Amino acid sequence: MATYFSDMLTGDILQADFGPTPDGNISHSMVVTSKDASNNIYLTYHTNNTKNRSINDLLAGNPGTRWYGLALYCDVMRGAAPGRSPPARPGGGDRMAITRNPRVWGAAVAAVLAIGLGWLGLRRLGNDTGLEDFRDNRPTATAAEVGGDDPDRVAAALVERWLRRFTTGEYGGASRLREYRIDQMAVLPASGGRFVVSVCVSVKPTGRSFGSWLGGSGGRVEDGWIHGKFLRFAVVRTGTGYQLRELGPGPL
Repeated sequence: MATYFSDMLTGDILQADFGPTPDGNISHSMVVTSKDASNNIYLTYHTNNTKNRSINDLLAGNPGTRWYGLALYCDVMRGAAPGRSPPARPGGGDRMAITRNPRVWGAAVAAVLAIGLGWLGLRRLGNDTGLEDFRDNRPTATAAEVGGDDPDRVAAALVERWLRRFTTGEYGGASRLREYRIDQMAVLPASGGRFVVSVCVSVKPTGRSFGSWLGGSGGRVEDGWIHGKFLRFAVVRTGTGYQLRELGPGPL
């Protein structure tokens, strides 16, 4: 989640629970399509076919609204080291703090599912075997193995196992990895007792598997590495513990 309007970049999503009496449900979603030298963002959205409306205009016309900013780029892609804040941008704009509220995460995740269309790129750049490897890789773990039922601990253990399997030869050459690094991870509550995990990773594929990993939400390529790749998983409860299921690309 973005903390300030000035944190948002082109392509990020801003959602509104309109005032003057917000009810806790997302009413509208917009895409950041421009940003000026003073760090003010401009939004485009389908309702009334609006293009590049300034955030200041939206704020003035919707008093009491709760705003939720979805940052679709992890620190690696925003120009900062993993786990650190991005560098300051000219113009500030931090006076406009964005509300954070975990109750809207479900709606937020649903609103950005359209991004998953980019996963079709995996079919185009990789091959069917690579795609099947990603989906068939469903590691499991018991609470005892990960030291309890804490969602963050469970997610970290399962994502690590998911990535490590691609380095061991357990799967074919279309998905093989030489090395990997988990840069960021966010665990989001979801319905039905499961939770969703959004991950930003850096991976070093082989020559054969490079296209498969670059497809969908591939990031910046440098020295054989793909930095800032997004992955999204569902963690579900099983009879003996937890299982990780790959969902495709997603925001952080």
